[in-house]
Amino acid sequence: MFRRVLVLAISAALFISSTSMAQAAVKTGATCSKVGKTSTVNGKKYICIKVKGKLVWSKGVIVKKPVPKVSPSPKVTPTATPKPTASASPSASPSSTSSAIPNPTPTVSSTPSPSPTSAPSATPTPSPTISSSSLGCSSAGGNCVVGDTGPGGGMVFYVQSGTTFGSWKYLEVAPPTWNGDSDAVVPFCSPTLTSLVTSVLTGKGATNTSAVITQCGTEGADSFVAAKVASNYRGGGKSDWFLPSKDELSLLFDKRNVMGQIATGAPYWSSSQDSIVNSWAMDLGTGVTSSEGNGIDRYIRPIRAFG
Repeated sequence: MFRRVLVLAISAALFISSTSMAQAAVKTGATCSKVGKTSTVNGKKYICIKVKGKLVWSKGVIVKKPVPKVSPSPKVTPTATPKPTASASPSASPSSTSSAIPNPTPTVSSTPSPSPTSAPSATPTPSPTISSSSLGCSSAGGNCVVGDTGPGGGMVFYVQSGTTFGSWKYLEVAPPTWNGDSDAVVPFCSPTLTSLVTSVLTGKGATNTSAVITQCGTEGADSFVAAKVASNYRGGGKSDWFLPSKDELSLLFDKRNVMGQIATGAPYWSSSQDSIVNSWAMDLGTGVTSSEGNGIDRYIRPIRAFG
């Protein structure tokens, strides 16, 4: 009996020791094996990234569980079908008429039977006509307001009144669970780019993203960079997600309450360059913009335009 207890105690000690060693191996700057691999240790999520040719764990991000937003079910009011009213059939009173003629047999005249009254036919109820104003925001052609869920499953944060920034009408931001438990943390691109190919203006995020992906590929950067990760998102089955420009990121800060969970204490990348070595980022908790080195890890949150 004593020998069996001793064996169980030694096994438990070896298990705890191996678990602690596995957890200790995952930390910021430690070597990892595969780009994009994630590991959650002690309440923090780490991502394996490539920095200066080496695979290392990124800065840990505290894992917070998002609170799901429950939308109330619409109340359906049934439409009453009119009940047909049957008209009363007239009652027939037969009359007997006799003619007094000397000596002949009296003749009895018969009253004709009334014609049957047919039952009234029911009038069909016409189907309602659906207009664009009655469609939901997630439906094609539907109207949206800030805070609505868009076709891509994100939240609408900007409504354009005209066509100043393009032919689209709405901007939606990906939900806080788009990358799992938290937003992705990745570099903008390789530390030095060959040219400036982006704009800071609203409506330019999509073209910025394409231009940066092309230039990062030319520079030999791997696919795990800000613009590429944002464009690879497929929320709602949509393939037109992109990294917001500097001004679009400012619009997102103005309506940050619709974003759900956001990271604090570190900026989010925009798709706008400041120079060949720096690009623009913003702390969405404070609204402070900063010019950051292209090779530094920062948070990202994809957006898309529609309507």
